[in-house]
Amino acid sequence: MQLATRTLVTGDNRRYVIDYRDWLIEGAKLSTVSITVVGNVLSRVSSQSFDKSLDKVIFFLQAGNVSENFTANVQATDTLGRVINDTITFTVVTP
Repeated sequence: MQLATRTLVTGDNRRYVIDYRDWLIEGAKLSTVSITVVGNVLSRVSSQSFDKSLDKVIFFLQAGNVSENFTANVQATDTLGRVINDTITFTVVTP
């Protein structure tokens, strides 16, 4: 599912949070996450983790060059083995 479209300023290292509480079944927690930047760009995910309750993904995205347009593919798996695939579209702009 397309979660959002965001604009970044070149050089930013911005924090993002994806809340999966509505997707998770009662008692399930997030177990793995993979965030991949798609495209021939310098922008990249600089770190990723879960919050303490294991129902949100936290990641930092380092913005690359001006005019980069790319997608971040996010795949999360819960403790029951269910998988969800999401995307976020980004554009890098000048300050």
